[in-house]
Amino acid sequence: MNNDDRIVWEVFHGKDLDKIVSKAHSIPNGYEVASIKVQYLNHEYVLTTTAIRDDGDLIAQLKNT
Repeated sequence: MNNDDRIVWEVFHGKDLDKIVSKAHSIPNGYEVASIKVQYLNHEYVLTTTAIRDDGDLIAQLKNT
């Protein structure tokens, strides 16, 4: 978790992509997923999510980067 409470990022890993995607959808209430990155490393999936607090200006700024 980032020190700025407006942004939350989590990393999930495992061999079953469906399970880790389900876990990634369990973000805290009041946040919106801004990005999801999926990689396959060392014979397992690694999924990184970035979620941001419902803040229109911050959402637009992150989507433009």
